[in-house]
Amino acid sequence: RDHAYQGTCANFQLFGGLHATFRYIESIPKPSSASGRQAHARPALELAILGLLIGADQHGYELRRRLSQTLGPIGRLSFGTLYPALNRLETADAVSVLKVTESRTGLTTARGRKVYAITDSGRALFKELLDQPTADDDKAFAMRVTFARHLSREARMRLLVHRREQLVSRLAEMQKNLAVSLDEVDEYGRLWMEHTNEMTEKDISWLNQMIAAEEKFPSKTLTRKGN
Repeated sequence: RDHAYQGTCANFQLFGGLHATFRYIESIPKPSSASGRQAHARPALELAILGLLIGADQHGYELRRRLSQTLGPIGRLSFGTLYPALNRLETADAVSVLKVTESRTGLTTARGRKVYAITDSGRALFKELLDQPTADDDKAFAMRVTFARHLSREARMRLLVHRREQLVSRLAEMQKNLAVSLDEVDEYGRLWMEHTNEMTEKDISWLNQMIAAEEKFPSKTLTRKGN
């Protein structure tokens, strides 16, 4: 169940000039669904780390806090997830470890925590990850839209329009399910389905506003009022 199989052929000459082919079957472990999900999540996490490091050098504790602060619940992760990601990026020369006194932000701690800085290779990797086609899941969209200021207007529009199409399709499916499920779910189930529909409708409305703003100001990126 957890293995695929790979065959290897070998030819042997038998008595009387006859030939026979024997096929050896060896098992190959399949990646578990959990490991598959982890591999799928890696680019999104590395995108977020690199995006935060573009703004300033940071140590692990600060990165963890900023991920949670910036991305909300989907940005909450353990150090057991964060530090392996930082190690992968360091091995790939996407980030470097600075001595504490070399950090341009002046981050210092009595314990001498590592301070990470993005490299030129890391900036290139960040752009590559950000420009990848959008995966149809909420976390991937949240990661990309958080750093959308680094995208071209055309790429931002593709991101927003694709997300709107995805949610419109999702809403139609949910409304269909709600219509046929009224007699099959209790009051709490019905209320939850209606709530999910309302939240999706609000997300679509927000996307319409974002797309309209991009179309109205094609040469600008959206900034916070007062900046």
